[in-house]
Amino acid sequence: MASIRSHRPFPTLGSTALLICATVFSAPVHASGHPKDVKGTRIIRTITNSGETAAPQDLTSTPISAFVPDGMGGFMTISGTGLANGTFTIPQVPKDEYWFRFGNSYVWTDEHKLDLDIFAYGRPDAVPATLSTILTFNVTGLTPFAASDILQWYATNVNSVYGYLGDFNPTNMPLAGDIAMVGTAQDWVDTGLLLVDATKGDEPSLTQLSSVSSGAETYSVLTGIFKPASLVQLDGLPTTLNGALTPVPQHEDVRIAWDRTPYATYQAQVNPTATPSFQRFVVHTPPWGTNKGFIAATADLVNFYPSSLATTSLDLGEAHYGNPFPHRWGQVYSINQNYSVSYIAPGATHPRPIQATLSTNSLKEPKRHHPMLQAIGPVISPMINGSDAFVSQSGLTASPSIAWSRPTQGEADAYSVAVLRIFAQGVSTRTTTVASLITEETSLTVPPGILQPGQSYIFRIRAIKAKDAEPSKAPFRLNTFPFATADALTAMVTVAP
Repeated sequence: MASIRSHRPFPTLGSTALLICATVFSAPVHASGHPKDVKGTRIIRTITNSGETAAPQDLTSTPISAFVPDGMGGFMTISGTGLANGTFTIPQVPKDEYWFRFGNSYVWTDEHKLDLDIFAYGRPDAVPATLSTILTFNVTGLTPFAASDILQWYATNVNSVYGYLGDFNPTNMPLAGDIAMVGTAQDWVDTGLLLVDATKGDEPSLTQLSSVSSGAETYSVLTGIFKPASLVQLDGLPTTLNGALTPVPQHEDVRIAWDRTPYATYQAQVNPTATPSFQRFVVHTPPWGTNKGFIAATADLVNFYPSSLATTSLDLGEAHYGNPFPHRWGQVYSINQNYSVSYIAPGATHPRPIQATLSTNSLKEPKRHHPMLQAIGPVISPMINGSDAFVSQSGLTASPSIAWSRPTQGEADAYSVAVLRIFAQGVSTRTTTVASLITEETSLTVPPGILQPGQSYIFRIRAIKAKDAEPSKAPFRLNTFPFATADALTAMVTVAP
């Protein structure tokens, strides 16, 4: 895959239409134009091996409202009505910019007709294992195994079934030089992966990505595939797969060329205390094609983890690999650079690292003179209530202002500000995301009700560059290829009691 796993952010809820309640403040609203109802839809467009289906999300229990600036630094709240047929209405919202609330997501917009539709992948009735469910592999035909080889499990038609077997610590993994998996057993309940049922159209596969050396570096390319003729995993019951990997002709080529020099500048822009934690170059293929963006996990064709997290350019030359999947899936070329920032919540003694990601996903194959390059940098000089956002603050207001300058690299189509509450659980530091604020502007005021008195928070400001992005009209489809993101993490701030 790649680094993003699919999920359904707002699952189907109850069945009866309901007026969503919210506090309404009696303050004058300073807005241009006559008020007008805000309307829209939420349709889940699910892609499976049998085609695409569309079903409305039941919105009867989803908080829906508008926060309209009152001209005095505050907001007036207008409640909305969500229906079981996936439609909603917020009555008489002034024709000016406002915060549109949908669950825990907030969108800064002046639109009065919103498209909240999203794409999902995989049959919706697929489930994970809840009991011990052993899948045993007796598979011959491996290219002589190396410790750095990857055995990847992937299944189409099932949402986000993807994983490297080695990451789950199965028993009897192949040893160096082995040409078969003999009794390699994995308990599916330990993986979090969904159960496969070939009678429902699922198409599982096991691939081997074999190691290739290039100087001091090693990368992996897809060399073999085993596609079971039938597999039905039942929760709590063991299953055995017998078969052989089929060699995949190495007819594809990609130049592993990556300009990492900008990361030397980006590190301090992410956060002055950020440390590099992860780098990856990957070629992958999505079974739904490339015109809908990143909506679930994908199958890897080439996988490269640099031996050091340096900020030097890399060019390993042409990598030869196989692609046994349909041509219509297409190919995506991705790079990732992660940074870690350590935080300790009030009352905790053990820190927690929070990850910031810089990611670029391109449909253009890298070339010698056009290497992969991060397409957008982090935002510059973030501020909270006019003070440096990289410096901790206490006594913060419940609706602070957050501002930043545009990235020095790339043009952002949108910004997403995640609000993470940070708290102590025993001696440990924990975080949970309480809201996401989407805007095209370089500043915002946090709407009321998100930040709670006496609680501590971190803001992750993500710059987003995506093809055909329309954040104020279609805010939940900001991952269309080609797209790139870059995060900045603020210091911890604490709201006044």
